[in-house]
Amino acid sequence: AIRKYPNNTFALNGRAATLRDLGRFEEALAQYELTIRKFPNDTVALNGKAETLREMGRLEEALSLYQENKNLFRYNRFAETGYLKILFEKNDYSQLEEILRKNTYQTFDDYVDLHMYSMLLIRKGDWEEAEEKIQLGLQSPFKKNVTYFESALSYLKILNRDYGEAL
Repeated sequence: AIRKYPNNTFALNGRAATLRDLGRFEEALAQYELTIRKFPNDTVALNGKAETLREMGRLEEALSLYQENKNLFRYNRFAETGYLKILFEKNDYSQLEEILRKNTYQTFDDYVDLHMYSMLLIRKGDWEEAEEKIQLGLQSPFKKNVTYFESALSYLKILNRDYGEAL
């Protein structure tokens, strides 16, 4: 596909993603960089490169690239989620809390953030507040979100050794 359509970003990014999925990270990085040289504002290539760096353990580079991508594309949810995943991996709870703490939850992404925040609270050992947030999430109008909160509540029950309630 790339030979026939050398300027098709779907083909270029698809090849890079396939290489990454195969664990051929250096080749995937090279492909993403080629795409970025041709199309500097290709958000898929920027996100893909950042995710590849994250998978390679190059967290600071990935974090920086996700931040750059978030600055270029303010509503890039993939970049935001990738950025948050790295903060989780680095156990940077203070920055995570600053980003995830909200007063209202209206959109699907707001509820994704609420779920991440409840999991952060569980990691920190603040199980009472985590359960409050999970209960709030169970009221999400988005069915897909609700299943995440159901599993989070079961996990919290297991941590509390409340095995009967966890099932």
